[in-house]
Amino acid sequence: MKQAQLDLVYPYYDLNTADELRYSIRSAVQNFRSLRDIWVIGDKPEWASADLKHIPHDHIAHLPSNVYSKNRNICEKMALAARNELISENFVYFADDHFLLKPWSEGDFFSKVIIREDMDEIDHEIIKSGGRGDQDLNEWQRALWWTYDQIKNAGHPGLNFETHTPKLINKENLIQTFQKFGIKHGMLIWQTAYFNMHWRIERAVMSEESEIKASFYETYDQDEIDRRLRRATFANCDDNGRNRDFMNSIKERFPEKTRYEA
Repeated sequence: MKQAQLDLVYPYYDLNTADELRYSIRSAVQNFRSLRDIWVIGDKPEWASADLKHIPHDHIAHLPSNVYSKNRNICEKMALAARNELISENFVYFADDHFLLKPWSEGDFFSKVIIREDMDEIDHEIIKSGGRGDQDLNEWQRALWWTYDQIKNAGHPGLNFETHTPKLINKENLIQTFQKFGIKHGMLIWQTAYFNMHWRIERAVMSEESEIKASFYETYDQDEIDRRLRRATFANCDDNGRNRDFMNSIKERFPEKTRYEA
């Protein structure tokens, strides 16, 4: 059966991080078999061509922490995507530091569901409300456990979907998620809320126990970078892992310009 052609949506805040967005898009063009159009919501990169569709969004930075501001900004950008009639009804969320290393299509999102962990299995006497010890958690962890409390109180599962990989999203379901849990407070970890509310998973790939994802959150030598990228389907990074060797390896894999670059 022919699969639908889907749009990719990048909520984007330009931090001048080693040209990641350009190479993330190149990786998607090369390997995502269900691609229709690509949208950037937020800042427009200076190298973008007219083919890269753009929706402006002003960054909000007045919440109590950078984490909560970031969460709210991403949620508002995703809400803009969900309400835009020109974006496909089902679309794929991408971040600028997501890289697709092997062929992937719409059907793979259903047959290879990727999760991080089952939060129900974590020791709640230490972590959960009443004994959580919030002073020992960073702001992102507090937001994740706040989100967990909301979804469990609403009768949903407690799986952690923060795998830092692309996700297949339905626009109507995303709007329902935001309406139910709210976004202005900045506490909502939207992917975990969305997927526990709307997906029923028979089996899943555990991202931290497999090689489907190569995460670069620390510095590795060139041999280890190449080994990880060679085996993985997805790669992602943070400031610690985004060094010259890592970015050079990504650039070597995707040297060709796409129609989204001027």
